[in-house]
Amino acid sequence: MAQKLTNRFPEVTALHYPTSGPHFHAYVAMRASRPGHVLWAMATHLQPHRDVFMIDGLPGSPLDPSSTADGTTSRMALDATRGPDFDGVRIRIDPERTEAARRLLDGRAAS
Repeated sequence: MAQKLTNRFPEVTALHYPTSGPHFHAYVAMRASRPGHVLWAMATHLQPHRDVFMIDGLPGSPLDPSSTADGTTSRMALDATRGPDFDGVRIRIDPERTEAARRLLDGRAAS
């Protein structure tokens, strides 16, 4: 499966099936075309109305009670990459606030 995916999509660098649900969940790592492609992308880049899609007619498992009568199932995919129209501005943190946070973390009282 991993070889087929990487052959078809060369930007895929790794594929992981977690032990908690083999063949039911997969994490796909892709070669970053720009900085910022990390797991938190789902929280910051995902817009469900445009980035969640379904793939139907996939082979199911005979142990899956949710599969259809003909044994097929569907999967949900989340695209949390930034699109080509992304025009964000990188956040800037005031150096004084950064220093105040460091003092708090070091256990020193802020003045």
